[in-house]
Amino acid sequence: MSVQSSVILVVVLGFFGIQCQRILEIHTKTDPLDPNGMSNAGVTVSITNNEGRTCVARKLEEEGDTFLPGEIDAFHDQEIGNCSMFHVPNNELTGFQVTHEGSDGVWVLWYRILFDDGTYKTCPEGVHIDDEEVHELEASASKRLILQLTRDRGSSLTMRSLMIFLALLGLTQAARVLEIHVFTDPDSNGMDGFASLDLEIVTTDFRFCYARDMQEPGDTYLPGEIDVFHDKEIGDCLNFDVPDKIIPKIRAFHHGGDGLVVSWYRILFDDGTYILCDDHTNIDNEAIHTINCSAM
Repeated sequence: MSVQSSVILVVVLGFFGIQCQRILEIHTKTDPLDPNGMSNAGVTVSITNNEGRTCVARKLEEEGDTFLPGEIDAFHDQEIGNCSMFHVPNNELTGFQVTHEGSDGVWVLWYRILFDDGTYKTCPEGVHIDDEEVHELEASASKRLILQLTRDRGSSLTMRSLMIFLALLGLTQAARVLEIHVFTDPDSNGMDGFASLDLEIVTTDFRFCYARDMQEPGDTYLPGEIDVFHDKEIGDCLNFDVPDKIIPKIRAFHHGGDGLVVSWYRILFDDGTYILCDDHTNIDNEAIHTINCSAM
């Protein structure tokens, strides 16, 4: 192999080398047409990576109401057992098994695995599960740009191929806001129904969307829990277009006398990626707080 080809190969491997992604959270969305959701039963998830190793999240449960019709639950840390920080090379899953325990069945539209590298994968379900049933699901790949590098007759990568490759990487990628996640500080008191929180997302071209009075059915803003706001809960931020997936800042607007400490906000896009906005600041009364955001 020539020196030129070797250099190109090193550059390409830098982009496509094996990554060490780990599982941060497991999300579920209960079918909005499920009349009752699930309250007196449990769901256990087993995840197998491409090395043949398996983790188990037993009886997914979190503080407050869980598996309410139409709502998204975010399970994390000890709630997902040894799946927390479970290593999944290149986000490749070879198995995703769901086991129901108890007699209170549930319709789950999908399960989602959120990784620590700013990506997620979704496992569609949409089937009622009850009693001691076991379902095998398949994970859909995150929507990422896939590039196929051509080779010359000598089977070495050409400089022209590399230039095309790098040019394509620079293309503008737009994504739309799908959800807004809020993690309430574990050491805070949370926030009750006598106060509310609005969020404004600002893009690099100075457009903005507004999610007013972010609430979801059941308990919201419990200490140490993640609230997932979606659909009408995030107002005109739903499907809000974000060029290059860059959100330099967001603004939080608090109303009422019950303050809140948010550890972070997360903006989830429709292309299998997300960004994080670290906060850790108490917001109370009619305060307005600006938070910087960054890609993972």
